[in-house]
Amino acid sequence: MIAGAALPVAFWFVCKRLRLADGLVIALALGLIASPHCKPYDAVVLIPLFVKVASLHSWEGILAYLGLTPMLYVMVLTGTPPIVLAGTSLVIVSTLAAPLQITANNKHVTVPAAMATP
Repeated sequence: MIAGAALPVAFWFVCKRLRLADGLVIALALGLIASPHCKPYDAVVLIPLFVKVASLHSWEGILAYLGLTPMLYVMVLTGTPPIVLAGTSLVIVSTLAAPLQITANNKHVTVPAAMATP
């Protein structure tokens, strides 16, 4: 329950610094994690996030490459509890690590002075 409340709060703090497109990509992924009933085929919403972050130069990027492979989703579908737990854990970790890479690469977005309200 605490983790369910922590996701929107963390998302709000992260999105204050990002462009709208980056925020929407992260919102899709966090929505999937927060959803109580999702299936492996729902992970298709993670593809934009993983493609944006995939890189061999950081551990977040490597986890994103891992998230783009079918191996994790096959692990979730096996039905063997330890393998399902490992696959699910890797999907969640790679999904939560990707926004860290996006926020590290983006500068703080400021409102131009002409658009600021007095």
